[in-house]
Amino acid sequence: GYHTAENDPVSCVKDDEADPCDGVTCSEHGTCTPDAEGNAVCMCDTGYHTDDSNPLSCIADIDPCDGITCSDHGTCTLDTEGAALCVCDTGYVNASATECEVEIIDIDGNYMKDIYDTAPDHGKSCISEHDKGCSTGFCDSFMGYKCSTKCTDDSQCVSSDYFCRNDGRCAPKVFESVWKVSTDDSTLFFPGGSGDTCNYTIDWGDGSTDSYTSCEEYHSHTYASAGTYNIKVTGTINKWSCQKFVNANLDPSICDTFCNDAEDDVIYAMCMELCGKTQRAICGNDLSMDGIVDKFPVLIGIESFGPVGLTSRSFANANQLTYVSSKDIPNANTLTDMGSMFSGAVLFNSDIGNWDTSQTQTMSYMFYGASSFNQSLSAWDTSNVTRMDYMFCYASAFNGDISAWDTSNVTEMGYMFDGASAFNQPLNSWNTSKVKDMRFMFVDAKSFNQPLHSWDTSNVESMSRMFSYATSFNQPLNSWNVAKVTSMEGMFINAKEFNQSLSDWDVSNVTSMEDMFKKAASFNGELDWKSKVSKVKRMGCMFKSATAFEGKGLSSWSTTADLYVIEEIFAGAQNFNVDLTKWTVTGVTNYTDAFKDSGLTSENFTKMVNNNPGWAALDKTTLAAP
Repeated sequence: GYHTAENDPVSCVKDDEADPCDGVTCSEHGTCTPDAEGNAVCMCDTGYHTDDSNPLSCIADIDPCDGITCSDHGTCTLDTEGAALCVCDTGYVNASATECEVEIIDIDGNYMKDIYDTAPDHGKSCISEHDKGCSTGFCDSFMGYKCSTKCTDDSQCVSSDYFCRNDGRCAPKVFESVWKVSTDDSTLFFPGGSGDTCNYTIDWGDGSTDSYTSCEEYHSHTYASAGTYNIKVTGTINKWSCQKFVNANLDPSICDTFCNDAEDDVIYAMCMELCGKTQRAICGNDLSMDGIVDKFPVLIGIESFGPVGLTSRSFANANQLTYVSSKDIPNANTLTDMGSMFSGAVLFNSDIGNWDTSQTQTMSYMFYGASSFNQSLSAWDTSNVTRMDYMFCYASAFNGDISAWDTSNVTEMGYMFDGASAFNQPLNSWNTSKVKDMRFMFVDAKSFNQPLHSWDTSNVESMSRMFSYATSFNQPLNSWNVAKVTSMEGMFINAKEFNQSLSDWDVSNVTSMEDMFKKAASFNGELDWKSKVSKVKRMGCMFKSATAFEGKGLSSWSTTADLYVIEEIFAGAQNFNVDLTKWTVTGVTNYTDAFKDSGLTSENFTKMVNNNPGWAALDKTTLAAP
């Protein structure tokens, strides 16, 4: 008694009733459907609605945001009434209906007048405690946008106590250092100025103030009483240039000899190179100096850098220095060379992660022997650095995440983590394509065991002792391009966990493999290098005491007459037992104890002697052969 409606396949109508949609044609995007009262209506597709002037016509919906363009950091959104509205990102406010601008809030106590302060998780340099001020002198990046520009004029600084430094930061007008005087009537010699223009004042911190209008090499001041003194320097300082420092116990005439001949033991410990001049100051102490030590004033802290720039050896051997300013940072324009800056500063562990290193080219020896230092340096810009050799050498506490550093221009990484016994952070993402020297890089880095397989080592020339005594390291390195490497001497000495195949290495330019796997107790990797060892001249102690090594791949080696040292090559390699008949040993002159306490059988040695005149010519007793 029912049939499917002609225009609505999901509706049924009585056979004796007419379909209301018969003869009704809806426009495109519309479908005729009987309503509850049996009347034909055109139902429009999603995104379309019925035209008020024509019920059979469906027209497209209108988006209120069509034709509206919001500025950067703004997004068009419908308000509660369906009207279009440009909503600004966090940290931005509407400058107009469609424009967003950075929200600027004035905070008293910061070095710059207009400081951005809206997001606690960003802009951190600008929301430090008000009495400390903006630690970088201007806001840091937030959501990819510079929150504030660098200063260009002193008037932009918060007060007359600050000035706009030539690196675009508001900084204190004073360089303030803190000194400890241990005994009464102690004389301190402080750097003076040099050059054509000098007009500055030194506040000695004990109520005495001296002004200078001419450039002098150094200034002396005697403290009547022991204590801690803040020395403040203000004014026009063209260059700092004290070439020699003396003290109450030394005649100035012998100062240069004292400094040059006894540099490792002397009390002075800071070489402050300001404006390119090497400065020496009495800043540290050394117990080997017996009774003299207590009579020297020592540097213990820096309260503000102000107008003074830093460069290499600024705090070298300052072994009583514990902190530097957190209120401002050094002038970036002077930080091109940070070599040895904190070398030997054994107590130093101050946060310097906000320093601007964008112009730095050298970081060699920077934390050499800074055994207490362990602060985050993850935000440092290292894009212009070319040298990082010895950087964390003997920095035994350091374990900071530096995985994001840009190392694309670094050429020297030798000794970089030598003795950095706590360091164990990922480095696999580093760009090492320009590095030439990796020798001693992880020596005695006892904790380090991170992947390095992605490194580009195509320009490396030396890997001597690279993982020596890296007792935890055991990562695949077979993908490395070592075609330019000439020395692998001692590369894995006592790397007792290392056990990876290195068969794919192109060692065709290597001339020395002495001590390469010495005492690498776990190593039993394959070394199928065949004729690639043709340039190797020295293999002495190469597998000495590598107790697990069986000699995989060595039977195929094609050594040449260039090889002249195999002394103790397999001594103590208890599992080694490979026929080395293919080896050319006609040039060998040093072969003492080559097989002493090894696993080489008399059967294999006999094959070598019978089938290779070179082996037959060598004295069996000297070889310590079976």
